Amino acid sequence: MRACRNLCLFLVAVLISLTTKITARPGPPDGVGKMLICGEECFIRSDFNSSGCPSDCRCVSNKFRRGIYTGPGHCWYERWEK
Repeated sequence: MRACRNLCLFLVAVLISLTTKITARPGPPDGVGKMLICGEECFIRSDFNSSGCPSDCRCVSNKFRRGIYTGPGHCWYERWEK
């Protein structure tokens, strides 16, 4: 009986520890995020590597809304405002 209680206590401690680690991850900054176009065209290959964007921008497929994440796209910059 004592071994069962110790095992249950151990499992509860592990679950609390894992839950704390998962929920303590940082989220996006406080405020509203905006996506601004960088004015550059880019291309996303089938291995999801992109080319053609400046270092602070990311390539988003022109067919992103249709669930197609590869092919030609435009460079976008994400900015957070308070």
